[in-house]
Amino acid sequence: MIAKLRCLIVCLCSLIIIIGCSTPVMKLNHPLKLDASYSQIGTIKVILFKDERLEEEKNEDMTAMNTLSPRLISGATYPIIIQYFHNTLREEIEKTKIFSITNTAQYVLSGEINSMKVERRVNVFRYFTFGLLDFPELTATVKYRAVLRKEGKIIFEKYIEQLERETYWAWSNFTFISWKKISNRGSCILDKCISNSIKKLFNEIESQIKTKI
Repeated sequence: MIAKLRCLIVCLCSLIIIIGCSTPVMKLNHPLKLDASYSQIGTIKVILFKDERLEEEKNEDMTAMNTLSPRLISGATYPIIIQYFHNTLREEIEKTKIFSITNTAQYVLSGEINSMKVERRVNVFRYFTFGLLDFPELTATVKYRAVLRKEGKIIFEKYIEQLERETYWAWSNFTFISWKKISNRGSCILDKCISNSIKKLFNEIESQIKTKI
């Protein structure tokens, strides 16, 4: 009886902890590298993409809540998500050798980011089983328009969309009571989504631009 009571107290406290705090700053890093290589097309200069995301995606003061509908958990990131995307893009250009980055280049890559976020939702069983039968879903979304110019003329333009999902057991690694662990999961799936979007962009560039060279 005492053991059951202790378990109940822990579960109730867990619910309070996970609901009553703010979502932590999502720390972004790039452990996943593209498993791809390309023949070099030429030299390129990368200009920071414009931030055209909705204001709700930029909200850095979101309260941590368990909801049945998707709820943003990536409003506050370090580094800022636009800079992170730009850094990752440059890193993968250099690694895959699709271009050589210089300040005085043949090509200029720019664009605008329309969405770059992570959302989370729980299922209804969370509220009846203290999370024991809850499998929250994380969804990363990346949408942007990329424009490649040569001598001021647009030679390539593509709207890139990428979506990645992950479902996990709420009690795995104590994510049920730790928003930091949830945020770390979100960071990984966002990096995967960004990486796959960049690979998709490079594949499109290689297939379209090389026919014009």
